[in-house]
Amino acid sequence: MISTSIKSKAKKKTFFKKRIIFVALICLIIILFLFNPNKYIKSFSNGLIVWATMVIPAVFPFLFFSLLLIELGMAQKLSVIFSGITSRLFKTSGISSYIFFMSTVSGYPIGSKLISDFYNKGLIDDKESSRISTFCSSASPMYILGSIGVGLLGSYKAGLILFLAQLISNILNGLMFRNYKSKGFEKKPNKSIIKQSADNILSESIYNSVISVLIVGGFISIFYMLSDMLNDAYIMYPLKQFFEMILKLFGINQSYSVGITRGIIEVTNGCIYLCQDNQNLVLNTVFCGFLISWGGLSIHMQNLTFLISSGVKVGFYFLSKTVQSFVMLIMTIILCLIFF
Repeated sequence: MISTSIKSKAKKKTFFKKRIIFVALICLIIILFLFNPNKYIKSFSNGLIVWATMVIPAVFPFLFFSLLLIELGMAQKLSVIFSGITSRLFKTSGISSYIFFMSTVSGYPIGSKLISDFYNKGLIDDKESSRISTFCSSASPMYILGSIGVGLLGSYKAGLILFLAQLISNILNGLMFRNYKSKGFEKKPNKSIIKQSADNILSESIYNSVISVLIVGGFISIFYMLSDMLNDAYIMYPLKQFFEMILKLFGINQSYSVGITRGIIEVTNGCIYLCQDNQNLVLNTVFCGFLISWGGLSIHMQNLTFLISSGVKVGFYFLSKTVQSFVMLIMTIILCLIFF
């Protein structure tokens, strides 16, 4: 009883310390905003522009139609076809093949949203949600090929390399985590989805799509602004110094540390900084690949909004994304050596 009480007090103390740090950080953000509101309002507006011009056109249509397909039972039909493959490769049910396809085509955070939808419908459990999340988290082809490849790197070939590297790294990541809580996994019969009327399907799909996209927009805009704030307050300086040390070790221009550090928070902002001051296409492609796979804290918050309610542990999610990012880095290097 005494040891239990001591452990309980220790946990409460740790939780209190974490809350103090979090509160202090929020207060710092508010103070920074009050000191230079014009700059940070512009940063927030830039995030909104990125969301409105790059995210909504790429995400909203796919999200809406993917929800329609789920309600119409298409996901179940695909799960029957691919259940043998997914159960052998990833130790997941066939429904994961649909999530993988839609996440690959639609990008963040569609994979996480679909995992949440299927979990809430009782089609997958929390253990399977975790395994599926390891290979259904990726940027959209439109973003990689258009925004990063052609737009920032100025090379469609570089965009193709990034897309292929991401596809391979997702599969490899799923294979590496296939045994996570998979004890006792066996191929199960597909559960049926309760059918709704056509009117309900359309209205529910529109409503859920709008809410999801608004959540995404909020995260992107806030973290776009936070990226500038944290850099202005030198909070990210130790991380920048760490990346400079690693880059120096490999004889790489240390100016890349600025883009990488910013990309840790918001991926698009980081890629912009990577490409604007550096002319080496191969290195730009490699580091953009790392950031795209990592996703940035903005993407993580979007994903975790859906995944936490699906039983996915935060620690496991970050472990999976970290491994996936380094696998993507290695795959991008290999493909660049082959095709450039």
